[in-house]
Amino acid sequence: MFNEANALFRVELNRTPPEDRGPVVNEFLEAVASIPLSRGRDYIEAVVRLQWATTHIQLQAQESAAEEFDKSAAAFQRFCGDFDIRNKEATPHMQAMAYERLSCIDDPIDKLERTEELAAHMEAVGGTKTGYCLAAAADLSRKYYEVTGMELFRTTYFDVQKRLDTYDQTVSEDICDLVHHHVDLISVALASLIDRDKALDWVDAFFKEYQHFDAPVVRALLRRSQASLLRSLRRLDEAGRVDEEAIRLETSSPSVGNWMHTRRGYRAPTRRSTTSSVQPDPQNQVQDDDGEETFYWGWSDAIGDQAKMQEMSIQLVLKWLLEDITTGNSALEEFREMTEAALKAIVLPKAVDINELAEERYMRLCAWLGKPPVHQKNRRLFCLVMLRFGRQMHFSDLKLWDLRLSELQSLLELEESLPQIIRDKFPGSKGSWLGQMALTYMAPLDYSADFTSAESGERLSNAQAYNDRALTEYRRNKDLVRVALHQRSGAQICMFMIRRIRQLEQQAASPSNTRGGIADNGPKKAENDSVFLSVFAETEVHDIRNRGISQAEEADEIFSLSELHASSSSGLEGITHRQSITASNANAFTILTAIELLLAAPGEPSDETITKVWQWVQKYKARSLARTIGVRISDPPELVSKIKACPDAARGYEEMRAMEQRIKEAQGMAKFNLRRQLDTYRRTMRETHDLMRQLLDLREAQPFDLSDVARIKAQSGTPIVLVDWFYLPPYFTGDTGRLLLLTVKERSKRNLNIKPTMDVLTTKVRDVIAWQKTYLTPEKFEDMPEENLNTKEARKAFDSMLGGLIAPLARRVKPGELIVLCPSSSLHRLPLHALAIKGYEALIHRNPVVYTHSQSLLRSCFAATDLARPLPARINARFISGIAESESVYHKAGRTSIQTLARRFRTDPMIDRTASKKLFLDAAGQSRLLHLHTHCGWESKDPLDHKVELPMSCAQPKGQRPVESVTAREFFDIQVSPGTHINMIACQGGVMDVQLGDEVMGLVPALMCSGASSTVSTLWRIQDTHGSRFAKVFFDSFLKQSASTDGNTSKAGGSLIVNLAKAMQQAADAMDEMKEAPLYEWAGYVLHGCWQFPLSEQDITSLQTGGM
Repeated sequence: MFNEANALFRVELNRTPPEDRGPVVNEFLEAVASIPLSRGRDYIEAVVRLQWATTHIQLQAQESAAEEFDKSAAAFQRFCGDFDIRNKEATPHMQAMAYERLSCIDDPIDKLERTEELAAHMEAVGGTKTGYCLAAAADLSRKYYEVTGMELFRTTYFDVQKRLDTYDQTVSEDICDLVHHHVDLISVALASLIDRDKALDWVDAFFKEYQHFDAPVVRALLRRSQASLLRSLRRLDEAGRVDEEAIRLETSSPSVGNWMHTRRGYRAPTRRSTTSSVQPDPQNQVQDDDGEETFYWGWSDAIGDQAKMQEMSIQLVLKWLLEDITTGNSALEEFREMTEAALKAIVLPKAVDINELAEERYMRLCAWLGKPPVHQKNRRLFCLVMLRFGRQMHFSDLKLWDLRLSELQSLLELEESLPQIIRDKFPGSKGSWLGQMALTYMAPLDYSADFTSAESGERLSNAQAYNDRALTEYRRNKDLVRVALHQRSGAQICMFMIRRIRQLEQQAASPSNTRGGIADNGPKKAENDSVFLSVFAETEVHDIRNRGISQAEEADEIFSLSELHASSSSGLEGITHRQSITASNANAFTILTAIELLLAAPGEPSDETITKVWQWVQKYKARSLARTIGVRISDPPELVSKIKACPDAARGYEEMRAMEQRIKEAQGMAKFNLRRQLDTYRRTMRETHDLMRQLLDLREAQPFDLSDVARIKAQSGTPIVLVDWFYLPPYFTGDTGRLLLLTVKERSKRNLNIKPTMDVLTTKVRDVIAWQKTYLTPEKFEDMPEENLNTKEARKAFDSMLGGLIAPLARRVKPGELIVLCPSSSLHRLPLHALAIKGYEALIHRNPVVYTHSQSLLRSCFAATDLARPLPARINARFISGIAESESVYHKAGRTSIQTLARRFRTDPMIDRTASKKLFLDAAGQSRLLHLHTHCGWESKDPLDHKVELPMSCAQPKGQRPVESVTAREFFDIQVSPGTHINMIACQGGVMDVQLGDEVMGLVPALMCSGASSTVSTLWRIQDTHGSRFAKVFFDSFLKQSASTDGNTSKAGGSLIVNLAKAMQQAADAMDEMKEAPLYEWAGYVLHGCWQFPLSEQDITSLQTGGM
């Protein structure tokens, strides 16, 4: 009887507006009073009053709700007494009431605590409201975190979500709930930066585990979230494919699938009657007065597509115009004959067609859309937002900045009155429009060199004000990526303000130009010369500079966190994902702005300023490559030994390793929470143990620091100088880019402080490009592009045009000190070691030279060598000829070289069929010394297609070269032994693609990522005979060092260390014996990475008996 009565009551209740339900409830209760007690009269009353109480909650009448809860409890108490039900707290009715009563708690913290307590109780007793309580606790903790920013609430959120995940999978077995709850979690992960890749892994695991799940709308919802994650990680192609799948699902007809019961071996329950007291919980939803939720579905893809959004907006406006004109709206008569093309011309006019009349018609259209009929209110207002949003983008394309500002201002005014449903469909709009206002005020200044006008000052002031308002909005919404973007914008605005102050001061100081611009009579003084600045102006510059640097620091911190957690993958997938998000963040511009701000201080840069510039330069270079190597590198034994010697650090290290092992063993979706726990644990270890911080810095490739200089010096046992070139491009229109040269080395015992030095070079990038175009990449040549390099004149031109690149090293570096050269931008292609320096025909004749893509990467290369240092594996040297037998006539020297070197190392040469791709890849995983003499190809613009050639093991059809290739793409996913050195004597083997941020890609980065500690490669096409000559003299030194008994060769941990930098120097000395050989013959060979190569005792014995 109860089920029938309750069903009738609920139908009547739900079709009555909440505010009018009182008479319905009273009439039903009067009818219930006539039911005999034995037929459950009190129970029916209790259920009705509970449902009536939830209506009061919807109406926000908390006191009335509490009264009805009490009456419901009293009725249920009587029912339990009549039927001798003793454990009434465990009944579904009381559990439902306990859950609903939470809505009456006003204090937010008390509400969260009570919700958590009830959730824990429900879990313990298997309550029917367990899922609701957990979901409510998660929702509350998330909202409190968003409001307060307190990490405690965020931690609580993820802890509750973990319990909810377990409940959805193992108790309720409701996949739809599982998806909905994780969609909410993904929205939190999107804002947090560090959890995006983990959330993406969860989605991938879900679709693998629940392949049978076929609820189209729910599946589409998860796909949309997946696409958002991919877009935030800048994996746009993947996001597009996922969006297409979501569209297909959203437009497909509903299908019946296995949406419930995820547990394996589940058996459906036996049908039986139920006395569930309450139907599914009513939700406090804002009603859409249009009644068409599907209206918004079509916009989900259009919002990110400017053309599609503009087209949809115009088509809807045209449709509604015709509807309203047809129904007699006389105010719209002027639009009666309006066509789509004519309407588009009004909304999105060409620059030449903009006039006052057209703008007035547009404003009348907006006014009409802003006063919609009730039944279409939300849809028309939403369309108005899209129309104005599309129009401001159109004006941005046309660089009509004032018109764009007007449109954005209208959007901000409109936003204040938008219904909540539209705010929900367009989240973050206010912050976005404020930010666009700031950028639009700045836009005209990007093309200006003179900022002295009052208009420029007003634009900068407005830009800063709107940028600050945008930051407030983004912080409130926990939108960290946009916080970073606008902190960088704030730093850039500061830089413009400093330039304006300097120009105004210079203008005021100029006797011949008191107004109308800056005088240009006589030599121009340095831009940061304090002579132009009054005391007030100098103070103002100081304050603005500090503000800008602070903003740049926060932007870099956020971007770095985003890049660090872009992927947990190693190899090619890891580096491509990291480089994608690095390029999207464009954090290189943050660093460039920070350095410009540092150098904007009046006067000469102080030691503190130079140190900070050096630190920012370390942040700039090859971040993605170093981080990818850090992901896959093993922990250095020496550092691990120090950690294990400290009891607290040892316990932390072992626990971290145990957590990492659990993640490896975990399946599918379980990894998400484990990875989050590991991240939290690592943060704790970093903050509490210095040795663990060093280890994590290495794994995460944190920027190289001054403290690392001493460690590298101690590891190498030789005096070293780290040299960084850095290119500062022009910051303002009319400026000239600058090349900086920074050096750092460990000081003497008397002067323990390590202080970097900085020189602004006289050489310009245009000089570098001019030399390269003449000698490396000329438009016209007879035999090969480098033919001009094979002359003595080229060497003289190299020194005269580019000698300034290393000139300061004459006083910064002592002869004999080992130099680590870290080029920047176009300098990566230059043989910097071959430039003449005071008293020497080439730098490498004065100092041993090593190259690196970043000093952080150098640290990783040393760590890889350290793995082999204590007990090095046998080198198992392999000498491979990639020259096919059919080409042996033209490349005889290389093939002979491979055979000779193999004999010297008492091993078999890999040549012809024994040098196939398969055999080479097998050898790469088993040898610590690989020497490859072959062809190298750059046949594609994609640096991942950079390849080395190997002979095929089987005969090929006539006319086809019998070779196969190993590309950089393949090398990324090869794992070589710790401490491996690779010689790649092949044309242009060391040439790399260099992107913004000195992000490098090519064969050498791929080999480094595969685990190689060091490589020797070439900067240009070489002759076979020159490559063979280099190999001979290089290995002459190698073998001489391995047989050394004079104490000049270093030893470590019982192993002998061969100094590869010394071998490179001696090879250069031998090939440039008269110190006048053309660069082409000897200067193209470069060593990257760690210069130390450990040999085992067995290797030493073997080489001493057979290698000389």
